[in-house]
Amino acid sequence: MPVVLCHNRQHPARRQKERSVSQQTAIHLGLIGQGISRSSAPRLHRLSGKHLGLAVDYGLFDLAAPGDFTSCLQRCQQAGLTGVNITHPFKTLAFQQATWLAEDVAAIGAINTILFTDEGVLSGHNTDWSGFKAAYRARFGDAAAGRVAILGAGGVGRPIAAALQQLGATELHIFDRDRQAAERLAADLRSPNCPIIVCADAASASAAVDGLINATPIGMHNHPGCPLPVDCFGRPAWAFDAIYTPIDTPFLRHAKAAGAEILSGYELFLHQGIDAFRLFTGRQIGIMDLRELLSSP
Repeated sequence: MPVVLCHNRQHPARRQKERSVSQQTAIHLGLIGQGISRSSAPRLHRLSGKHLGLAVDYGLFDLAAPGDFTSCLQRCQQAGLTGVNITHPFKTLAFQQATWLAEDVAAIGAINTILFTDEGVLSGHNTDWSGFKAAYRARFGDAAAGRVAILGAGGVGRPIAAALQQLGATELHIFDRDRQAAERLAADLRSPNCPIIVCADAASASAAVDGLINATPIGMHNHPGCPLPVDCFGRPAWAFDAIYTPIDTPFLRHAKAAGAEILSGYELFLHQGIDAFRLFTGRQIGIMDLRELLSSP
């Protein structure tokens, strides 16, 4: 499929879709992924819509096999959904399906949000990238990220790596059990200002770093465990786990015990959700409003 890149302007088909969204009595959204039964995304978008006077419904499409993704995406488009979020393990596959990409997404190689336009265009965006930058700044201010280890080079590791290059990272150490995935990330995001080193194992990646990041599914409710041996946490200044179900993961507990300041995956969930909601609806919800809505019973 041809991919058209945005150069600081809004795609004309996107503008048409946003006009039709504003006229709908209901905005139909969804999440495509695996093991997503406990996702809080439906509640985030429904409550955000209600708060802003919009009728939003949000369904879960929990797929058994990667091969089901394309047909599910087609069904969502044919059913008239405004758009969908994409989560593990389909973010790089979704990138291949998009027919138009927002600026800066091409190098990332993964998307987590697709809008269906009236003209049939699949418009691809990455709010993990923008959401992580916002979450990092909200937690750590202008502090530079420094030397950072990222465990996982897939659909969430890639946008986080790209975001870190804009957050003052001086060097990225990447480990993935699929070494080719790590090497592709290093090649796609190579920068003279932030070298990317592919490491042989999690322990060597995490040695003598300022920041530690878990961008693997290890630690999720359906993938228990920790991606890094306890004795390999070192003394990081900060740590982040992309997982938010549960919020308090073994990875974050060990990092905190090692002296790190913690950024939880829940913060990424909130900020990427704000960005996705704005893409879907053209409306903005504030972070404090969203926190209050989600904390209510």
